[in-house]
Order: sequence, then structure tokens, then C-alpha cells
Amino acid sequence: MHTNLGLWRMDCGVWMIQNPKICSQTGQDPHTRRPELRRGKAQQWASRSSFQLIEISEFPMALTVLLHAKAKSGRSHDVVDFYRETLAATRSRPGCIGVRVVRSTDDDTDFTLIEQWDDKADQEAYAAWRTETGADVLARFGELLAGPLRIEFYEEINA
Repeated sequence: MHTNLGLWRMDCGVWMIQNPKICSQTGQDPHTRRPELRRGKAQQWASRSSFQLIEISEFPMALTVLLHAKAKSGRSHDVVDFYRETLAATRSRPGCIGVRVVRSTDDDTDFTLIEQWDDKADQEAYAAWRTETGADVLARFGELLAGPLRIEFYEEINA
């Protein structure tokens, strides 16, 4: 969020910029924020408010990290419990937009953790923090897995 510019990054990845002229005409609070909006709703809401949807390629877009994990046979429930126990700390880190866990419908031992970060620096700071303070947590997770984690990094694009 860049309040000094009147620029807002919505959770859906859309950038919105305030139009001060519309704010003054409608009497809206120029600091109104609607982070709960998702793609599709953002355009509809922006058309009735003091915000305008814009595409800004020079601003850094969110970083998405996929962590693929394969649980040992019979340990899927332990992996789910592990995620429930540890992900609150991840979600509370600076720059974390959100974390989701999905499991394959074909193989209940196949998990993907989907993390979204404001930028790579925030994710790298989190990874350093997790490594420094969570060695025991990482070791415990490793005991549940059938092999090493596979990690992929993606950047958001305007398309």
C-alpha cells in the first residue's frame, strides 16, 4: 500500500489509484480501503467509488512461492496438523499477503503450499528468519516427508 501516492494494491493483485476529484465530489473518505475485493468485484466497486483501476508495470508485483511436499505414506494427517500449527507465524511476517495449502485430489500425500509476498526481499527475510529460528520446526517437517521440498518462484505479470 502506497498511501502517500493514493495507490493501493488490492489482494487480487489489481492496483487501484484514488481520484481526489471524485473524493471531493462524493464526500468519500480518501483513505477508504477495500482489501477484501477479489478480481471481478474490483472493477465493479471501482466504478462506484473514488478509485480507478490502473495497470502500472513499473511497480513491483507480488511474488508467489510454491512449495511442493510429498508426505510419507500414512503421514498426510500429520502434515495437515503441522501446517495448521506453523503457518500462523508465516502469515504474520512482514510482506506476507497470504498463505494457502492445497492437496492433490488424486494423491492425498501430495501437498502444495502457496505463499504470496509483497516482494522477493520480504520472502527472503522470511526464509532467513525461518532458517535461523525454526531449525527444529524444519527438522520436524522433514521427518514427515518422503523426499525433499520442491520450491518454485513466480512473479505476477499484468496480462
